[in-house]
Amino acid sequence: MKRLIFGGFIFILSACASSSDKVQTEYFKDFQSQLVSLSQRVEALETKAKRDTNIKTEVTERLDKFDERLSSVEKNLEKIKTNPLFEVTESAKLTPLPSSGVISIKPEGIVKIAEVPEKQVPSEIKKEEPKIEMPKKEEKQIEVKEITQKETSQSLYNKGYDMYNQGKYPQTISIFREFLQKYSKDALADNAQYWIAESYYAQKLFDKAIEEFKKVEKYPDGNKTPDAYYKIYLAYTEMGKKKEAEKWKKELLKKFKDSEPAKKIK
Repeated sequence: MKRLIFGGFIFILSACASSSDKVQTEYFKDFQSQLVSLSQRVEALETKAKRDTNIKTEVTERLDKFDERLSSVEKNLEKIKTNPLFEVTESAKLTPLPSSGVISIKPEGIVKIAEVPEKQVPSEIKKEEPKIEMPKKEEKQIEVKEITQKETSQSLYNKGYDMYNQGKYPQTISIFREFLQKYSKDALADNAQYWIAESYYAQKLFDKAIEEFKKVEKYPDGNKTPDAYYKIYLAYTEMGKKKEAEKWKKELLKKFKDSEPAKKIK
């Protein structure tokens, strides 16, 4: 029994010793890793300190060179101030210059002006500049006014024609009536009147269309009268008024037999 107890005690002691060795080993490893980390930090700090020292040395050298250059500049300035060549005497004061001449300066500082006669140009060599006749002011104003009016009337006419092509007939009528009020003597006046009538015709308002087509004849210098006659003929035909339609057909063939509208109904 005593042997068993003694053996157990020895076993416990050996186990404790083994556990203590493991703890010491782990502690030693941890301490060793900390030493390595500290060593690396020290090396990094030494490298940084060395780099800072190099920068400081370079800056110091540049400052020394700058001081040397500044000192040299100051010495040169002193030499310039004491140089007699830069002194101006009282006798060398500036005087007003004549219209022509040559300036000469003597060592004493006195300014002398030598008169130089102007060269005479022979009258035979002189050439007269060609005279350019400018247009009269009134003629220019009239021309500008005509161009402006032409551009304005054309733009208004184009606006009305665009409305017609878009099928906006009330707007077309309104724009072309405005055109006739402003530009009744314009070359496009008969066309404006014609498109007013066409706008009514497109809306099948044949009575109103016929009334407006008949007004196209008020512009004898225009070229839309044959077309107006033809559309009157078509309007009466649409309304079933054959007698009236035949009348306008004959008028068209009689007055404008060679026109394109006349060729359509022959």
